[in-house]
Amino acid sequence: MGDYLKLKSFIVVYHLKDEEVLDKNAVKSMTKIFKLMKPFNDFLNTPINLNL
Repeated sequence: MGDYLKLKSFIVVYHLKDEEVLDKNAVKSMTKIFKLMKPFNDFLNTPINLNL
C-alpha cells in the first residue's frame, strides 16, 4: 500500500447531473458529498507509520 501513496496524485470523483447542480437543495446535497469524501482526505493527510 505504501507504494501507491508514493504516487502522490489522488482524487475523489462524484459525477453530478445537471439537475443536481440546478436543484434548490444543491448546496445541501454537495455538502453531503463532501462530508463523505472527508475521511479519505483525512487519511491522506495523516503521516504513515510503516515500521520500516
